[in-house]
Amino acid sequence: MGRQKVALAGVSLLLSLFFSPLVFALEQEELSCTKESLSECYEEGVNLFNNKDFEGAKSLFGKVITIDVNYKKASVYLTKCHTEIAKLIIEEKLAAQKQAQKEERQIQLETKKIPDPAQVLSTVSKWEPRDWEQEILAKRREEQRQIDAEARRQKQELMAEMREQQKRLQEEAKKQQQELLEKSRQEEEKIQQEAKRRQEILIELKGLEEQQREAEMQKRREALLALEKEEQKQRELEMKRRQELLAPLMKEEQKQREIEEKRKQEILLALEREKLKQREIEEKRRKELLYGKQDFSPIQTSPAPKTVMASPKKASTKLIEKYPPAMESAQEKTRAIMQGDTLYVSVSKVPDLDKSVTVQPDGTITYPLIGKIKATGLTVNALTQELTEQLKNYIKEPKVVVRPQQSTHLTSSK
Repeated sequence: MGRQKVALAGVSLLLSLFFSPLVFALEQEELSCTKESLSECYEEGVNLFNNKDFEGAKSLFGKVITIDVNYKKASVYLTKCHTEIAKLIIEEKLAAQKQAQKEERQIQLETKKIPDPAQVLSTVSKWEPRDWEQEILAKRREEQRQIDAEARRQKQELMAEMREQQKRLQEEAKKQQQELLEKSRQEEEKIQQEAKRRQEILIELKGLEEQQREAEMQKRREALLALEKEEQKQRELEMKRRQELLAPLMKEEQKQREIEEKRKQEILLALEREKLKQREIEEKRRKELLYGKQDFSPIQTSPAPKTVMASPKKASTKLIEKYPPAMESAQEKTRAIMQGDTLYVSVSKVPDLDKSVTVQPDGTITYPLIGKIKATGLTVNALTQELTEQLKNYIKEPKVVVRPQQSTHLTSSK
């Protein structure tokens, strides 16, 4: 009965020693170690282990492993702590068993009054053992073998229990790690969902902003169209007002144009009359050249008749001096035009531009549509080309003919 009580006490002690740190390690709210102070907890546990405070070291190493499962050094020291604690338990159990055996032997000696075998053997070492002594020794050896076997069995059970506990701790640590991973994954999924939701909200907000911007742009376009319409109306009113203001001016301009047109017509009529006069003169001169003996002077309108008639020879000479013939020789066409020369300019199919011009002292001649043009130093052919080029701005393909009528060179030579 005594041995059974001792065995039960040892088993309960072992269970309390093994399971109390596990429960303590699993209660995370009571842990004083954090991830930042793992190294400090580990160093303190090593110091406690070196000082043979295996319980405190086991508690600290259990905290470290609970926080960080991959802390291998703490796992090694935790196994060592379990081994040392088991050794101490076994030693205490063996000491308790020895004490119990000693007490039982003492009780047996007192009840049976059997002498101590050691004393008997020491005092009577030469005596032959008796039957009852041999039985006692055999019985004691058998009890010792049973105690040793029980101790070995308990030791094996303790080691198996330690291994089982270590497995449970590792499984629990893996489970906690998986739970932490699952929790972190769930948190990450939540974060992703939250980010996705925020992205959707931002997209919706952007869509709303785009709609508002489009509505604002539509309003602005409508306002601009209204302003453009208003400006168009204002421009139309302004144009009407300007037309009303310009109507008298336009009428005045129309009158001025009509007056100018009349003036031009008068000028053209004057040119035509001049042309007719020139033609009459040329015709008369031609007739005088052909019929020099006759007098082709114009009829005098004066009532006083001529009293003295010039001789036919003198009359023809005077007519020739008054109306010199047209000089169309090649020499005259290549001669340089000088001051005082009279030239007859005609344009084919434009009789209004047929005109006699005289070279002015500044060396220029004045011709309709062109105005003043430099003539001195040019030949008749060169002047013809120059007038043709100038008249191209007003007439299509003009054909200009320049004929000298009177030359200062000819007069001086005569």
